[in-house]
Amino acid sequence: MIVVIYPTGDQLSRHTRHFAAEAELIDADIKFITTEKFLSIPMLQWEPDTIFLIRVGAVAIMEILHVLQQYYSKGYTIFPNVPAIKHCLEKGGFSDLCKQNDIKTPETTYFSKTDEKHWKHFPFWEWGQCVIKPSQGSLGEGIYAVEGTEVAGRIEQIIKTQDEFYEHCDIIVQRRIVNKKNVPESIRVFCFMGEPTCSITLTNSVLDTVSNLFQGGVPGPYFPDDNLKEQCRKICKAIGTEFTAIDFIQDQQGNYYCLETNVAPHVYTAFLIYGGKINHPKMIFNYLLDKSKKDSIIL
Repeated sequence: MIVVIYPTGDQLSRHTRHFAAEAELIDADIKFITTEKFLSIPMLQWEPDTIFLIRVGAVAIMEILHVLQQYYSKGYTIFPNVPAIKHCLEKGGFSDLCKQNDIKTPETTYFSKTDEKHWKHFPFWEWGQCVIKPSQGSLGEGIYAVEGTEVAGRIEQIIKTQDEFYEHCDIIVQRRIVNKKNVPESIRVFCFMGEPTCSITLTNSVLDTVSNLFQGGVPGPYFPDDNLKEQCRKICKAIGTEFTAIDFIQDQQGNYYCLETNVAPHVYTAFLIYGGKINHPKMIFNYLLDKSKKDSIIL
Protein backbone atom coordinates (compact mmCIF):
# COMPACT_ATOMS: atom_id res chain seq x y z
CA MET A 1 0.00 0.00 0.00
CA ILE A 2 1.07 3.56 -0.74
CA VAL A 3 -0.23 6.16 1.71
CA VAL A 4 -0.13 9.73 0.44
CA ILE A 5 -0.02 12.22 3.31
CA TYR A 6 -1.20 15.76 2.51
CA PRO A 7 -1.90 18.81 4.70
CA THR A 8 -5.17 18.90 6.63
CA GLY A 9 -7.55 21.29 4.87
CA ASP A 10 -5.70 20.96 1.54
CA GLN A 11 -7.96 18.36 -0.09
CA LEU A 12 -9.27 20.81 -2.70
CA SER A 13 -5.89 22.06 -3.93
CA ARG A 14 -5.04 21.30 -7.53
CA HIS A 15 -1.68 19.93 -6.42
CA THR A 16 -3.28 17.21 -4.30
CA ARG A 17 -5.87 16.52 -7.00
CA HIS A 18 -3.05 16.03 -9.50
CA PHE A 19 -1.67 13.12 -7.45
CA ALA A 20 -5.18 11.77 -6.84
CA ALA A 21 -5.97 11.79 -10.57
CA GLU A 22 -2.83 9.81 -11.37
CA ALA A 23 -3.54 7.37 -8.53
CA GLU A 24 -6.92 6.56 -10.07
CA LEU A 25 -5.20 5.52 -13.31
CA ILE A 26 -2.90 3.05 -11.56
CA ASP A 27 -4.10 -0.40 -10.58
CA ALA A 28 -2.69 -0.30 -7.06
CA ASP A 29 -3.67 0.20 -3.43
CA ILE A 30 -3.13 3.93 -2.91
CA LYS A 31 -4.71 5.76 0.01
CA PHE A 32 -4.84 9.52 0.71
CA ILE A 33 -4.93 10.80 4.29
CA THR A 34 -4.47 14.18 5.96
CA THR A 35 -1.72 14.95 8.45
CA GLU A 36 -4.38 15.01 11.17
CA LYS A 37 -5.62 11.55 10.21
CA PHE A 38 -2.06 10.21 10.02
CA LEU A 39 -1.36 11.34 13.58
CA SER A 40 -4.52 9.62 14.82
CA ILE A 41 -3.65 6.15 13.48
CA PRO A 42 -1.37 3.94 15.63
CA MET A 43 1.74 2.71 13.85
CA LEU A 44 0.84 -0.95 14.45
CA GLN A 45 -2.25 -0.59 12.25
CA TRP A 46 -0.03 -0.23 9.17
CA GLU A 47 1.51 -3.22 7.43
CA PRO A 48 5.34 -3.24 7.57
CA ASP A 49 5.60 -2.81 3.78
CA THR A 50 3.45 0.35 3.74
CA ILE A 51 5.04 3.22 1.83
CA PHE A 52 4.36 6.77 3.00
CA LEU A 53 4.54 9.37 0.24
CA ILE A 54 4.98 12.83 1.76
CA ARG A 55 3.08 15.64 0.06
CA VAL A 56 3.45 18.04 2.97
CA GLY A 57 5.56 21.17 2.61
CA ALA A 58 8.01 22.77 4.98
CA VAL A 59 5.35 24.61 7.00
CA ALA A 60 2.91 21.79 7.77
CA ILE A 61 5.42 18.96 7.96
CA MET A 62 6.60 20.12 11.37
CA GLU A 63 3.31 18.72 12.73
CA ILE A 64 4.25 15.16 11.76
CA LEU A 65 8.05 15.13 11.51
CA HIS A 66 8.58 13.55 14.93
CA VAL A 67 6.19 10.72 14.05
CA LEU A 68 7.76 10.21 10.62
CA GLN A 69 11.09 9.83 12.39
CA GLN A 70 9.64 7.04 14.51
CA TYR A 71 8.23 5.27 11.45
CA TYR A 72 11.54 5.63 9.62
CA SER A 73 13.48 4.18 12.55
CA LYS A 74 11.14 1.16 12.54
CA GLY A 75 11.91 0.43 8.90
CA TYR A 76 8.90 1.96 7.12
CA THR A 77 9.57 3.51 3.72
CA ILE A 78 9.18 7.29 3.77
CA PHE A 79 9.43 9.09 0.42
CA PRO A 80 11.44 11.26 0.42
CA ASN A 81 13.41 9.78 3.31
CA VAL A 82 13.49 11.48 6.70
CA PRO A 83 17.19 12.52 6.74
CA ALA A 84 16.69 14.20 3.34
CA ILE A 85 13.58 15.98 4.64
CA LYS A 86 15.60 17.33 7.56
CA HIS A 87 18.32 18.62 5.23
CA CYS A 88 15.64 20.51 3.29
CA LEU A 89 14.13 21.98 6.44
CA GLU A 90 17.37 23.12 8.10
CA LYS A 91 18.11 25.99 5.73
CA GLY A 92 21.15 27.28 7.58
CA GLY A 93 22.65 23.81 7.78
CA PHE A 94 21.80 23.25 4.12
CA SER A 95 23.92 26.26 3.19
CA ASP A 96 26.84 24.74 5.13
CA LEU A 97 26.29 21.40 3.37
CA CYS A 98 26.45 23.11 -0.02
CA LYS A 99 29.75 24.76 0.84
CA GLN A 100 31.19 21.42 1.98
CA ASN A 101 30.29 19.95 -1.42
CA ASP A 102 31.59 22.85 -3.54
CA ILE A 103 28.11 24.07 -4.45
CA LYS A 104 27.72 27.84 -4.77
CA THR A 105 25.28 29.51 -2.37
CA PRO A 106 24.92 33.19 -1.45
CA GLU A 107 27.13 34.30 1.44
CA THR A 108 25.13 33.24 4.48
CA THR A 109 25.04 33.59 8.24
CA TYR A 110 22.41 32.30 10.63
CA PHE A 111 21.81 32.68 14.34
CA SER A 112 19.20 32.53 17.08
CA LYS A 113 17.20 35.62 18.00
CA THR A 114 18.95 35.70 21.37
CA ASP A 115 22.40 35.94 19.78
CA GLU A 116 22.35 39.72 19.91
CA LYS A 117 26.12 39.99 19.76
CA HIS A 118 26.13 38.29 16.37
CA TRP A 119 23.50 40.27 14.54
CA LYS A 120 24.43 43.62 16.04
CA HIS A 121 28.11 43.39 15.14
CA PHE A 122 28.24 41.29 11.98
CA PRO A 123 29.50 43.46 9.04
CA PHE A 124 26.40 43.12 6.89
CA TRP A 125 27.20 46.47 5.27
CA GLU A 126 30.06 44.76 3.42
CA TRP A 127 27.49 42.64 1.56
CA GLY A 128 25.50 45.60 0.24
CA GLN A 129 21.96 44.32 -0.36
CA CYS A 130 20.86 41.51 1.94
CA VAL A 131 17.93 39.16 2.40
CA ILE A 132 16.57 38.26 5.84
CA LYS A 133 14.48 35.09 6.05
CA PRO A 134 13.27 32.47 8.54
CA SER A 135 15.34 29.30 8.90
CA GLN A 136 12.16 27.25 8.31
CA GLY A 137 9.86 27.29 5.29
CA SER A 138 7.24 30.03 5.26
CA LEU A 139 5.78 29.93 1.71
CA GLY A 140 7.69 33.10 0.88
CA GLU A 141 6.36 35.04 3.88
CA GLY A 142 8.57 36.90 6.33
CA ILE A 143 11.36 37.49 3.81
CA TYR A 144 12.82 40.98 3.76
CA ALA A 145 15.21 42.57 1.26
CA VAL A 146 17.17 45.38 2.91
CA GLU A 147 20.45 47.23 2.65
CA GLY A 148 23.26 45.78 4.74
CA THR A 149 23.28 48.89 6.92
CA GLU A 150 19.62 48.24 7.81
CA VAL A 151 19.88 44.53 8.72
CA ALA A 152 20.40 44.95 12.47
CA GLY A 153 17.50 47.39 12.72
CA ARG A 154 15.15 45.08 10.82
CA ILE A 155 16.14 42.10 12.99
CA GLU A 156 15.47 44.20 16.08
CA GLN A 157 12.03 44.97 14.65
CA ILE A 158 11.39 41.26 13.92
CA ILE A 159 12.13 40.44 17.55
CA LYS A 160 10.26 43.41 19.04
CA THR A 161 7.07 42.78 17.02
CA GLN A 162 7.31 39.00 17.56
CA ASP A 163 7.13 38.39 13.82
CA GLU A 164 5.05 35.20 13.47
CA PHE A 165 7.31 33.70 10.80
CA TYR A 166 10.29 33.73 13.16
CA GLU A 167 8.46 32.50 16.24
CA HIS A 168 9.93 29.00 16.34
CA CYS A 169 13.07 29.28 14.26
CA ASP A 170 16.39 31.02 13.78
CA ILE A 171 17.18 33.95 11.49
CA ILE A 172 19.10 33.65 8.23
CA VAL A 173 20.77 36.57 6.48
CA GLN A 174 22.16 36.17 2.96
CA ARG A 175 23.92 38.46 0.57
CA ARG A 176 21.40 39.29 -2.13
CA ILE A 177 22.24 38.05 -5.62
CA VAL A 178 21.09 40.44 -8.35
CA ASN A 179 20.58 39.10 -11.87
CA LYS A 180 20.94 40.86 -15.23
CA LYS A 181 17.22 41.72 -15.30
CA ASN A 182 17.42 43.29 -11.82
CA VAL A 183 14.10 41.62 -10.91
CA PRO A 184 13.38 38.79 -8.48
CA GLU A 185 13.65 35.61 -10.54
CA SER A 186 14.57 32.11 -9.45
CA ILE A 187 15.13 28.90 -11.37
CA ARG A 188 13.49 25.77 -10.02
CA VAL A 189 14.87 22.41 -11.15
CA PHE A 190 12.87 19.27 -10.34
CA CYS A 191 14.98 16.20 -9.60
CA PHE A 192 13.91 12.57 -9.35
CA MET A 193 16.25 9.81 -8.14
CA GLY A 194 19.27 12.10 -8.45
CA GLU A 195 18.57 13.32 -11.98
CA PRO A 196 16.99 16.56 -13.25
CA THR A 197 13.61 16.11 -14.92
CA CYS A 198 12.57 19.62 -15.92
CA SER A 199 12.90 23.19 -14.76
CA ILE A 200 10.91 26.40 -14.63
CA THR A 201 11.49 30.04 -13.75
CA LEU A 202 9.52 32.02 -11.19
CA THR A 203 9.61 35.75 -11.88
CA ASN A 204 8.18 38.69 -9.97
CA SER A 205 8.28 42.12 -11.60
CA VAL A 206 7.97 43.88 -8.24
CA LEU A 207 11.30 44.70 -6.61
CA ASP A 208 11.96 43.78 -2.97
CA THR A 209 9.69 40.73 -3.24
CA VAL A 210 10.52 37.05 -3.62
CA SER A 211 10.06 34.91 -6.72
CA ASN A 212 7.59 32.52 -5.13
CA LEU A 213 4.29 31.26 -6.56
CA PHE A 214 2.54 32.19 -3.32
CA GLN A 215 3.90 35.74 -3.59
CA GLY A 216 2.82 36.43 -7.17
CA GLY A 217 5.73 34.78 -8.96
CA VAL A 218 4.94 34.07 -12.63
CA PRO A 219 6.14 30.65 -13.88
CA GLY A 220 7.71 29.94 -17.25
CA PRO A 221 9.81 27.26 -18.95
CA TYR A 222 13.57 27.08 -18.47
CA PHE A 223 16.16 24.87 -20.16
CA PRO A 224 19.23 24.39 -17.95
CA ASP A 225 22.77 23.98 -19.22
CA ASP A 226 25.07 21.10 -18.32
CA ASN A 227 26.63 23.07 -15.47
CA LEU A 228 23.28 23.57 -13.72
CA LYS A 229 22.33 19.92 -14.24
CA GLU A 230 25.59 18.82 -12.62
CA GLN A 231 24.99 21.17 -9.67
CA CYS A 232 21.61 19.51 -9.18
CA ARG A 233 23.14 16.03 -9.18
CA LYS A 234 25.68 17.10 -6.55
CA ILE A 235 22.95 18.58 -4.34
CA CYS A 236 20.74 15.48 -4.59
CA LYS A 237 23.70 13.30 -3.64
CA ALA A 238 24.68 15.57 -0.75
CA ILE A 239 21.22 15.53 0.87
CA GLY A 240 20.38 11.97 -0.20
CA THR A 241 16.93 12.77 -1.52
CA GLU A 242 14.79 10.80 -3.94
CA PHE A 243 12.66 13.72 -5.08
CA THR A 244 12.93 17.46 -4.67
CA ALA A 245 12.90 20.80 -6.46
CA ILE A 246 16.02 22.92 -6.12
CA ASP A 247 15.83 26.70 -6.29
CA PHE A 248 18.67 28.70 -7.85
CA ILE A 249 19.34 32.30 -8.73
CA GLN A 250 21.81 33.68 -11.28
CA ASP A 251 24.10 36.63 -10.82
CA GLN A 252 24.93 39.16 -13.52
CA GLN A 253 27.78 36.96 -14.79
CA GLY A 254 25.48 33.97 -15.18
CA ASN A 255 26.77 32.00 -12.18
CA TYR A 256 24.22 29.81 -10.41
CA TYR A 257 23.70 30.05 -6.65
CA CYS A 258 21.60 27.48 -4.82
CA LEU A 259 19.00 28.94 -2.47
CA GLU A 260 17.22 25.89 -1.09
CA THR A 261 15.67 22.50 -1.72
CA ASN A 262 11.98 21.72 -1.23
CA VAL A 263 10.43 18.83 0.71
CA ALA A 264 7.25 18.38 -1.35
CA PRO A 265 7.33 20.80 -4.29
CA HIS A 266 4.18 21.53 -6.22
CA VAL A 267 4.48 19.79 -9.60
CA TYR A 268 1.23 20.72 -11.37
CA THR A 269 2.58 24.01 -12.77
CA ALA A 270 5.49 22.24 -14.46
CA PHE A 271 3.04 19.60 -15.75
CA LEU A 272 1.02 22.35 -17.45
CA ILE A 273 4.02 24.28 -18.78
CA TYR A 274 5.39 21.19 -20.53
CA GLY A 275 2.03 19.99 -21.83
CA GLY A 276 1.90 16.90 -19.64
CA LYS A 277 5.21 15.52 -20.93
CA ILE A 278 6.67 15.69 -17.43
CA ASN A 279 4.35 13.88 -15.04
CA HIS A 280 6.02 13.62 -11.64
CA PRO A 281 3.13 11.90 -9.80
CA LYS A 282 3.12 9.12 -12.40
CA MET A 283 6.92 8.82 -12.18
CA ILE A 284 6.81 8.59 -8.39
CA PHE A 285 3.96 6.06 -8.19
CA ASN A 286 5.55 3.84 -10.85
CA TYR A 287 8.88 3.89 -9.04
CA LEU A 288 7.40 3.13 -5.62
CA LEU A 289 5.45 0.20 -7.07
CA ASP A 290 8.39 -1.11 -9.09
CA LYS A 291 11.88 0.17 -8.29
CA SER A 292 13.08 -0.85 -11.76
CA LYS A 293 11.00 1.97 -13.27
CA LYS A 294 13.02 5.14 -13.14
CA ASP A 295 11.57 7.40 -15.81
CA SER A 296 13.56 10.62 -15.93
CA ILE A 297 13.85 13.18 -18.68
CA ILE A 298 15.05 16.72 -18.91
CA LEU A 299 13.72 18.90 -21.69
